[in-house]
Parts: sequence; C-alpha cells; structure tokens
Amino acid sequence: MAHQAHNIPWQALTSHLKPVFRKYDGADGDKTSNFYVCYKPQQGKQLTYFVTAFAQNIEQHTECERRKYQDTYTAPARHDLILTDAVAKKLAPTVLRLRQRSLADSDGRDRYTDQPFDQSMSNDATRLFCRHGDGQQGFGCGCVIPYCERQAAAFLREYVPNPCFQFFQHNAEAFYNLEILKLLLLYGEMDPILRICAHTEVDYENWHHVGPCYDEFPDVGWDRIYINALDAYLCLNVVYCFPEIWEPASGRTARQDYRNTYMYQRVMASCTSFRATSEVPALPHRQFFGVSNDETYRKRRGDVSWERCKPGHGILPWKEFLAEERLTPDPVVESFAINYACKVLMDKGLPAELVSSILDYVDHATQNRLEKPLDPFHPVNGHQLRRYLAYCWQLIIRCSMLAHALGMNLDWKAIVSERLVELVSRGDGKWCTYRIDSEGDYWEFL
Repeated sequence: MAHQAHNIPWQALTSHLKPVFRKYDGADGDKTSNFYVCYKPQQGKQLTYFVTAFAQNIEQHTECERRKYQDTYTAPARHDLILTDAVAKKLAPTVLRLRQRSLADSDGRDRYTDQPFDQSMSNDATRLFCRHGDGQQGFGCGCVIPYCERQAAAFLREYVPNPCFQFFQHNAEAFYNLEILKLLLLYGEMDPILRICAHTEVDYENWHHVGPCYDEFPDVGWDRIYINALDAYLCLNVVYCFPEIWEPASGRTARQDYRNTYMYQRVMASCTSFRATSEVPALPHRQFFGVSNDETYRKRRGDVSWERCKPGHGILPWKEFLAEERLTPDPVVESFAINYACKVLMDKGLPAELVSSILDYVDHATQNRLEKPLDPFHPVNGHQLRRYLAYCWQLIIRCSMLAHALGMNLDWKAIVSERLVELVSRGDGKWCTYRIDSEGDYWEFL
C-alpha cells in the first residue's frame, strides 16, 4: 500500500500514468524511460483532485503537529539561549562534518576562523560541545558550535543580496546559522524554531528560496528541505503503484526496472547531490539511498555536474547511469561492529564522553541505511522504505510549520503540481499549462 493511501488518492494520479521504457538499441533517439501521461478522459480533473487532496493533507497534518507545541511563544532576547545543551550535542557531529566539507573554504581552510582546519577538533570531545559560556570569542574559540551561535542573536542575521561569486563574503555567518536551522528541521527540533520565529527580526522568509547569486540555481534556501523530501515521496509512492517494475514476480526485468526511469534517476541524483551550495538537504537522502559520504568520493562525484554532453536522466539503463553519475554505495556498518568498536575504545582508556561522540558519528552515518543499497524496493528493504517515506512526510510538515510560524503562505497545491510537471513525461500531447493570475503563478492540468 502506498504511504497514506487513506488520505492521499494515489490512484487518481497513477491511473493516468504509464511506465514506458527505452529499448536501448540506438533507435530510441532522445526518448526517455519514464512515467508518461496517458491522456485518458477526466485526466485534468483527476490530477487536480490529487494535488488538491495532497495539499489539504499537508495543511491538516501541519495543524495537528503544531498542537503538540505551545500555542504562543515569547520573543527571546538577543542573548537568550536558543539551542539547549542537549540539542547542541545532538547537532555537533553533523556540524563538524559540514565545517570540514561544505562549510570549508575552497582551499580547505575553516571559513569561520580563516585557519587551516584543525583536525584535532574531531578528536577533542570538549570542542564538540562549547564551554566558552561568555560567547565573546565567537568562532575564535575553536569549537564546532560556538556558544554565541546558540544564542538568539545568531538566528536573527539577515540575508544580504550579494554580487556574483561573493555570497560567503556577505553571508558566511548567516549561512552557518541557516544550516543549523535546516539541521533542526531534519532532527525534528521544532521548539527552538518556533521560539525564534516569535521574534520580529527573524529573516528566514528571505532565506526560503535563494541562491549564491541572482543568476545561479537557488540551492541555498531552506525550501530545498521540502523539495527533496517531496520529490522522493512522490517518486517512491508512484513507483509502488506499479509492481510490474519493481517486483520480479509481477514482471520486473532488467529493462522494465523502475531505476531506469527519468523520475527515479533524477530524484536520486538531485536529492543526493554534492554540487549544491548547501549540503544539509541531501544528508538524509544519501543515508537512505546508500550513497557514499566519503570525502574523496564526494570530490570525484562532484565533478560530474560540470561535464558537458552527459546523457540526461532516463536515457541510460541503471548500471550505466550509476557509472555515469559515479554513484558508489557506502558500506553498511552492522550493530555488532559498532559494539565491538566501543569495547576496543573503552579498553584503550578513552573517556566515555569521547567514545560516545565517536560512535554517535558512526551511528548517525549509518542509520536508515538500506540493507540492499541502491534498490529501495528490494524485499529486505521494506521496513526502511516505509520509515523513509514517513520521514520525508515529516520533513514536509516541519517546513510547513516553519512557514506558518513566519506568516508565510506556501501554496502546496502549486508546489506539488510543479514537482509533478518536473518529474512526469508528457509524450506527444499537452497535459498542463502555466498560468499567472490573481492567485499567483501555478500549473493547471488539462
């Protein structure tokens, strides 16, 4: 059963789609393997019904989830602590990896201290959790999350429009905080988010949809959290409704494989991308799909995005697509191996706090990992697939809660429609039109 089949009318969507696969014999031209619109009667009404019900379900779940928190929050003073000790400790291992990678300068230096990255930071438990309570040293204290970055003032930095190639000169510290906000969304820590959104000076609305400069892809904003989640959620639920392309007993073959489709290949490549300015939105999807987070692999795969004349998604069969994208699965770390590592570290006399930090790093990197990497619909992956779909839905709801707290009106019907237009192939007909009117700009299904 597709996720939330009792609330979302998946049949209204999938009854108007058909998986079509290339023959891969050179005679297909530029035709892609994908889900194509069927052009049946009542198609426009049915698709509109689907996106309307989907959007209403988001709003209903947002209201339900919001009731779990205080009705109102008092605006914090600038020196008030927003990130508690527990939350800071939870985020620190991930923030450490970000500072070593996507938050580092182009030459590998720490962007926030202008010093060569201090590798001892990852081996010093005291620097994973800042104890410089006055916060006056800023990033100079050398800790992963400086104390001042846990205070309200750090969450009130404004977005500054910048000239080309000068994003970090104008927005480095604000971007660091934006990545903290995204991590709070990933971890479901909504209380600090709702608290800071009560402040009149919070600027996260301007950070919603933004790029490193006006003419570059908008991969910086927090909208990438729900866009990635929504793309993955739509893709995997659509695939589920066609067992003949994922279940061998129902007809799955090497050619008729969901992983050959444009929709799946595009979602997997974009949701796990290493070329985005912000790495945070990709983290949970790399974990699920089993895409390596290894540093050398990251650099190797990142170059793929700059290659010219590379075949588009849905053109190559799955194994060739993997080679073209240089997608490599991470090894699965079994629980017994983690327990053994814990014993060895303790026997070596390492402090319990340091051992815990090290194992948190390993555990975080392997949670939600597919037992059979790169094949979510393999029978052994069923439990993790269901967990992942539920998690993607939670991310959408958390972003909706953030938008509500900021007084923003996210048009989920328009957003879901746009994602479908991006992922589904139209074939030779016309199935939608782009409209701009008093209600805004949106795709209308025909």
